[in-house]
Amino acid sequence: VQAALRETQNVASNRNLEWWSRGQAMLADFIRNESRPGRLIEARLEALAGQKAYPNSVGAKMCAVILHEIERPDYRMQAMISDNLNRPSIEVTYRNINKMFFRAYSVDLEGSLKDMKSGRDLFSSENAVSLIRENTKKPVAEWSVDLSPTPDFSFHKKFVTPPLKKMGPYLIVSSGRADFSGNNDTVHFTRFLATDLVLLIGKQGAGSVETQVIFGESGLPASGVEVSLYRSQWDKRAELVETKKTQQNGFVSFKESF
Repeated sequence: VQAALRETQNVASNRNLEWWSRGQAMLADFIRNESRPGRLIEARLEALAGQKAYPNSVGAKMCAVILHEIERPDYRMQAMISDNLNRPSIEVTYRNINKMFFRAYSVDLEGSLKDMKSGRDLFSSENAVSLIRENTKKPVAEWSVDLSPTPDFSFHKKFVTPPLKKMGPYLIVSSGRADFSGNNDTVHFTRFLATDLVLLIGKQGAGSVETQVIFGESGLPASGVEVSLYRSQWDKRAELVETKKTQQNGFVSFKESF
């Protein structure tokens, strides 16, 4: 179908017809949905040609939509759930953006667990919006990262190291605008725990769970670390079951019914 369409579009006499712009939109759409490198560059050129040929036509409007989708800034952000300080723990996948802005907010994890109205994710969109829009809390860190150009209009990746000074839980928020206003921009957020400890879940059975805490750098067991077990349900507040310290081998067991 695409080959036949391309052949039709290349016939010189067809360029004198208004529907040629619609054909260009269809061709551009075919090309941009391919998987080969450079497809978006080629699709954009085809859409530009269709738009310029008959600017007031339906085909030109279809081409304009495709151009907008190819050229619009877009990005995704995700982070390690937990990682040590000074590590490239954040991954940004982006296109058509030259700079990203970040804020990190400290989180009172235990207090937030107790205040949760249900077992839903502690780091909810409502919490993020409250921090940013209502300015209910000042960020502990703010920074920006320059991004390499994306002339192929495709997604590229950038790993970012958050400049955090202390261990602990954080809510990290990103934006393509320095003011985080959300105007013509998407604000993303992710949770992040800065820690040098790793929690390994071991045996689990009816009413019991065993876990080990180790140091992430060395893999050695971490003794004397407080581990808290919470009971969480979707329609109830999180409830602290018990807190214990790890043994010399880093293990701790909860055998009470939970």
